[in-house]
Amino acid sequence: MSQARIPYVYPPQGESEVADRIRARRPDGKLIALDGVLLNAPAIANGYSKFIGAIRNNTSLDDGLRELIILRIAALNKAEYEWKEHERLGIKAGLTPDKLKAIKDISNALLPYSPSASPPPLFNPLEVAILSYTDSSTLNIKVPKRTFEALRTALREHISSQISGGAREKEPPEDSDEKMKQVEKMIMEVTATIAGYNTVSRILVALDVDGLGGYESEGGS
Repeated sequence: MSQARIPYVYPPQGESEVADRIRARRPDGKLIALDGVLLNAPAIANGYSKFIGAIRNNTSLDDGLRELIILRIAALNKAEYEWKEHERLGIKAGLTPDKLKAIKDISNALLPYSPSASPPPLFNPLEVAILSYTDSSTLNIKVPKRTFEALRTALREHISSQISGGAREKEPPEDSDEKMKQVEKMIMEVTATIAGYNTVSRILVALDVDGLGGYESEGGS
């Protein structure tokens, strides 16, 4: 493991309640380099872990959509550590090599995505809407109304298919309370995921975690 711009802090098991809570959230129970820099400020590490833990474990986004967002942010912000950590999770969640290649290609950032392009679409309409929303929020902060409404429409269609099991004639009305509350919940979840993982990438790059901040051209970190 390469050094970061500040020391890694890895308290032994039982020495730090915050570190132990983070360990409990990690699948293998081990602290990673990101945890090591965050634990220089335990209160921040604790708040970070609760926020990211909620994003990862307590939303209605499926794993594939969440990793789509995270990997796109990693590509846009040149956060190589973030990409390295989440590429395997994206594969596990069903993102194909072609999708990963397209997600990492930021030459198309902020350009209209086309789910109807030929050959057969790489991304479905909801993935297209989420990619566009992620690009706008990450690069411009402000999200154009058309981009926001495209996300709302795609989520409405997604939820309709879930509620009806794909049977269009059985789906509830477009403005049903049940559907709209779920759409609004998922909009908040997508937005929070984008915001949360932009925070992660900015910490990783600014502090050159694991030496993957991209500072080689400056003669090191």
